[in-house]
Amino acid sequence: MKFRTLHAATTIDAIQGTRFTIESPAPSSKEYPRLPVTTLPTPEHIEMSLSDALHRRVSKREYDSAVSLSLQHCSTLLFACAGVEEHNDATPHRTYPSGGALQPIEQYVIAYRIDGVTPGIYHYNPGTHSLSRLPFEEGIETLHPTWEKTSPIRNPVAIIVLTAVWGRTYPKYGDFCYRLALAEAGHCAQNALLAATALHIDACPIMGFDADALSRALDITQDTEDPLYLVCFGA
Repeated sequence: MKFRTLHAATTIDAIQGTRFTIESPAPSSKEYPRLPVTTLPTPEHIEMSLSDALHRRVSKREYDSAVSLSLQHCSTLLFACAGVEEHNDATPHRTYPSGGALQPIEQYVIAYRIDGVTPGIYHYNPGTHSLSRLPFEEGIETLHPTWEKTSPIRNPVAIIVLTAVWGRTYPKYGDFCYRLALAEAGHCAQNALLAATALHIDACPIMGFDADALSRALDITQDTEDPLYLVCFGA
């Protein structure tokens, strides 16, 4: 089976030669210094217990088209997904673990109905906790067929897109970086799903989508970066 071959080819044993340390003093993230920026408000404290969030989390695919997402809730979801905070050693850490602390996962937002945010595609910068608007000239409704054929989602307020930048981890881990990226995307998505549950926001993760079409919308090339996972939100 092909998947068994891929699984075997991406084990820790697939690392060739001597592993070396990549200096990474701060979490990796793409920068878009020339694009319009929306600074997000300070994330709110989530009151619901982890136990309650785990019990209440369910996947919902259809949402109310009249409902929008507050910028405050957007801020909290993104921070839970991939935010940066300093620990006692004054070192920045993400809200999720990363192999080698190399953070290959990038976060983008397809904003349909976020209060105070123009509909469009944005990149999330965890270091500055802000959104940079990408120059996507087509209406974001043109993206619906990207996932609707395989994963019908109706009227989301926003979608977080998780991608992998392979060059951050491949030099150290070789083909094993594939497994690491998939696991890390799962960490990010689960953080966002539990935060959404605690904020009484419906959500659903999907992996069935047209990766080529989404890559074009995000202006990324599959030689260096690939979309892996989507987390959809609504009410």
